[in-house]
Amino acid sequence: MESNMESEMKGSGRLVEVIQKLYDAEINCEISTFWDLGVRARIGDSINGYVWDSDQCWFDLDALADELLGAAYRLKLLDEE
Repeated sequence: MESNMESEMKGSGRLVEVIQKLYDAEINCEISTFWDLGVRARIGDSINGYVWDSDQCWFDLDALADELLGAAYRLKLLDEE
């Protein structure tokens, strides 16, 4: 049986690329799910604190990836390419 989240969730490849880019730059991030509400992301960690939170849950993982990457650029954690 397909859940509401499975029927609405789309994308994923871009999110993997962004997570790898952040990891390579030694930037901590956190991705979490909440049943039937989608996926959210944060930059930072529980030890050092969070500097960005997606403030919403996403069903479009590629859009979440773009938002996560954009936040890293806006916070000047990554150099513009």
